Amino acid sequence: MKSKSTITFLLTLLMVSSIFIGNAGQKASIFTPQNIERTQNAYATSAALSLPSTSILVYTQFVDGRAGEEYENTMTAINTTYGTNYHYTNLTDYTNLDSQLPGNDILLIPEQENANTTIMKTVGTAWATTLTDFVTNGGVVVLLDFGNESAPGLGLHIYNASGLMHIGPVIDQYPGGTLGGELLHRHTFGDALCRRIEYQPVPVTNTMAVDTTDGTVAVDIYQYPGDLNDPIVVHKIMGRGHIVFMGFDLSTLDPNYENIVGNAIRLPNHVVFDAAQQTEYRWEFPPPNPDGYQGAAFVEDLVSAGFAVSRMDTFSAAFLNASDVVICTLPYDAALQYYDTAEIAILDAFVANGGSIFIVSDWSSYGDESRDLVNNFGYDWARDVLWDTDDAMNWYYESQIAYTGDNIISHPITTNVSRVEFYASDGFTQLPSNAEWIIVTDRDSTSCWGEGGWLDNYRGAGGVPLMAVSRYGAGKVSVVLDSNFMDSTTYPLKEDQDNDGVVDYFDSDNDVLLLNTILWLADAAPENEAPHFTGLSHTPFNPNDGDPLNVHVTATDSDGLDNITCYYRDNLGAWNSVPMTPQGSDLYTADIGTYNVSEEKDYYIRAFDNSSEMMERVSSTYYLEAINYFPTTPTLQDPGTTDNDGVFLLNWTASTD
Repeated sequence: MKSKSTITFLLTLLMVSSIFIGNAGQKASIFTPQNIERTQNAYATSAALSLPSTSILVYTQFVDGRAGEEYENTMTAINTTYGTNYHYTNLTDYTNLDSQLPGNDILLIPEQENANTTIMKTVGTAWATTLTDFVTNGGVVVLLDFGNESAPGLGLHIYNASGLMHIGPVIDQYPGGTLGGELLHRHTFGDALCRRIEYQPVPVTNTMAVDTTDGTVAVDIYQYPGDLNDPIVVHKIMGRGHIVFMGFDLSTLDPNYENIVGNAIRLPNHVVFDAAQQTEYRWEFPPPNPDGYQGAAFVEDLVSAGFAVSRMDTFSAAFLNASDVVICTLPYDAALQYYDTAEIAILDAFVANGGSIFIVSDWSSYGDESRDLVNNFGYDWARDVLWDTDDAMNWYYESQIAYTGDNIISHPITTNVSRVEFYASDGFTQLPSNAEWIIVTDRDSTSCWGEGGWLDNYRGAGGVPLMAVSRYGAGKVSVVLDSNFMDSTTYPLKEDQDNDGVVDYFDSDNDVLLLNTILWLADAAPENEAPHFTGLSHTPFNPNDGDPLNVHVTATDSDGLDNITCYYRDNLGAWNSVPMTPQGSDLYTADIGTYNVSEEKDYYIRAFDNSSEMMERVSSTYYLEAINYFPTTPTLQDPGTTDNDGVFLLNWTASTD
């Protein structure tokens, strides 16, 4: 989060009552003014977005099914820490795995207390091919294991015999070993299994440590730095899926152990924060210092919504392959941590093959740190900062803008969002052709670019998008051009840019917008695209004074159009609107009055589809500028030189205009 306190105070506002425009032609612009202030978010769906129900197959053939024992406690732990947004069926005979596993997200293996080593090896061998295919294609296998005090470690033989994970012997246990005198240790802070657990939990009954290096050790026995790990919870990525080993059986319910189980159930919806670029963001939860981790609240909301949240400390294509959404915040070391060509290629392939990416950039030169990555997906911005004298939260920081009403485009991401606050954002100058705008600036002549102000930008910066999404291959992209609105805390002070007593992340509906973005990227919203425009133009294309103007566009949507409207204005005045008339073959037209040779006429199109989401598309603005007629042809004059060396000079006279 780049500090916005460095933005120069705007001490004097220059009001320009009239602007005379010289010779200029017609041109299209991405900057699209928005019209009437409608009821805030009137077109958004009323229900909050949520992940689909997770499907779990639970292997129960040899569990202890008595009341209050391991199987019941395992399901209770899921309800307590993950929630009830799942459904499950029981696998009571291991020979039926092939027929019952398809269609499930998770194979859950609670402790098989009533089995023995021979049976577990038989099960693992029988499951080898099926489980390998299941995990490689995105499935999750979760195993809780202890067995009994005299022979701990029964279920681990399923992993060994199937080849999912190679686990050595049990090296410690509680009770019966030395583990009771130790604390446990949240070994890998960034691993998804470590959310909501203490840094050093106290072990409970029926816990064991094993010897393995096959996977990431999430929880181990606390030892001095440099000592070998004694793994208790291990997380392995294989292909697009996950394998989890837990060296406990939940014979005793414990909040830390229960949260590990809940985190494992979240793995089918895996969000990764990229920390490999040395970003200044921090995401641990709970944070050791409550004022030192800006993203802790965002992570907590993601976990509450059903996401497993990991931190990628070393850039890895394999790690991304088992992810659904990657969040790329600003790097802070230009010399070392920009996204390089190889990393961009990996992220490109990740999205093209069905992953999703959320890129958080920023204003001015700060955004340069992610520019190459964002450019790869077809986005670019002005390297400036947006200002607004009307909607500024502080009169002395016009870059701190509250967006409401028509600034918020109707889209699943804006569900239940009526106001968001940005604390110094840039604006897009280039978007992919299929981009859907999410947030845009005002169209009421109060918005402008920070550099040069209104004098250099006589139209200001009306209708400039600053958050947008698009499809890319089989995946999705979202880019936003402000980073501070994500902040919950920053060391040493809480991040409250507008000094209103509310931390940025919780101000207005910032938190709702951010969570909705990740839900949309993770396909929690219905597959639905905004209406598509082609051929936006007008006739006559080069009007003379007094010519009637007719706007036409081809508009299509698989759900049909609820309405399509043309907005126009004369000489930067008030916007007028007129419904567009269908002409057949998806062609729509609108009469926007006559053309005046001494004035400017601007127009744009806005449409909503006929779906329950009321998806909205707003076109670029078309400007027809004053004195819109052809000059006479310039005359080529005799250069009056002799060509002695193969080089001569040509001078052209100006047109009589």
